[in-house]
Amino acid sequence: MSETIHFVGVGGVGMSGLARIVAAQGGAVTGSDARDSETLEALRKEHGIRAVAGHHADNVNGATLVVVSAAVKKDNPEVVAARAQGIPVISRAQMLGRLMDNYKRSIAVTGTHGKTTTTGMIAMVLEQAGLDPTVLIGGDLPAYGGNARLGKSDVFLTEACEAYDSFLELNPRYAVITNIEADHLDYYGDLANVLRSFRRFLTQVSEKAIVCGYDENVRTMLMDRTGLPETMNYGLYEHVNVRATEVTLDGLNPSYAVTYKGERLGVITLSVPGIHNVANSLAAVSVGLELGIAFEDIAVGLANFTGTGRRFERLGETPGGVLVIDDYAHHPTEIRATLAAARHGYPNRRLVAVFQPHLPSRTNDFKEQFAESFRDADHVFLTDIYLAREQPIEGVTGAALAALTADRRGASHVTYVADKAMIPARLGEYTHPGDVVIALGAGHDVRTVAEAFVAQGRESMAVAH
Repeated sequence: MSETIHFVGVGGVGMSGLARIVAAQGGAVTGSDARDSETLEALRKEHGIRAVAGHHADNVNGATLVVVSAAVKKDNPEVVAARAQGIPVISRAQMLGRLMDNYKRSIAVTGTHGKTTTTGMIAMVLEQAGLDPTVLIGGDLPAYGGNARLGKSDVFLTEACEAYDSFLELNPRYAVITNIEADHLDYYGDLANVLRSFRRFLTQVSEKAIVCGYDENVRTMLMDRTGLPETMNYGLYEHVNVRATEVTLDGLNPSYAVTYKGERLGVITLSVPGIHNVANSLAAVSVGLELGIAFEDIAVGLANFTGTGRRFERLGETPGGVLVIDDYAHHPTEIRATLAAARHGYPNRRLVAVFQPHLPSRTNDFKEQFAESFRDADHVFLTDIYLAREQPIEGVTGAALAALTADRRGASHVTYVADKAMIPARLGEYTHPGDVVIALGAGHDVRTVAEAFVAQGRESMAVAH
């Protein structure tokens, strides 16, 4: 690879993974991000990438190609400088498409929810089968110590983001669709446009689409199969190709039997909780079967999957006996699924949710659903919205969502904390030994709060001694 590729926004999970793969392939890689981070430090130390903090025009000097993340604005000084110098500027999705085109057996995993977990599950199945895949995933996988892996085979597995039509830059051989719901409505406007985009993506799949057969919106999309690839469906009910039966959800290790084309293949036992992960794992089972992987390898691979970063991730336990979990859930459906999994996993413990809404537009679009999504939590602490790339919307605030949630859930079950830095102290006052605290949200702030709560407990214990 003779190009020198500069990644603008290299600290993001998707961009850092791409940079890692390109560097591992022997490419010359540089990158920049708004601020320094553990991710940038890892890119420097582990991959020899010149990853710098701050965006400056001279960062693109020497680059022959510039890749930008969706979070980077058009007036970014590096983007402006690259265009002025005639250096090609492409999106992260376009770069991912270029990489994918070099592999004969490419697999793209998309859907509104469950992409990262499903991609991780498939990765572990492929590795167990000895297929040595190249993998790009939207979260850290413990087995990789990061979010990317360079393999030596013709298999390429990636998470494919549907936001802003990013996945339309990909032309995979196989695609997985975990589910479809209204989301990213700041871009799509309504569910009909979301469905049109997913359908268009499927027309770019060359061999087979593996889809959730009981998802109503997926079924709607597939009603007109003109121009679509062959499909293989999976689910928990009859009339699917790959079905889970004898499902047991007790505790943190769901199990179920797999029936394929009417034949019972055996039992899967997972190391991650929740009925939603049964569905995610069925997608991995289906991919494995499609690729001719032995059921025994599929079962072992799934048992070996212990989760990804920020997906029901255990951060630790305070000296006072409070377990702290961090989860990326930022959509009402994801919150309900995560809390339901926690309720099954810890049936006799109080569940305390800490939620930071992500994006004013999403908070406004789904405020009613958010207010109803905390039913499995004994108490919820809400703080203000993580703005990310957006500007505030008048009347759309964390306080307003907390008030609506209190109206639905009961005021005694909801606490609004305007200053995020105060949440660890408030948790310390509220929680008791045996409680489970679950931090929810796509922004970094809520994880920082959860980590601070764990650290606060340890510091208090150290002072006491």
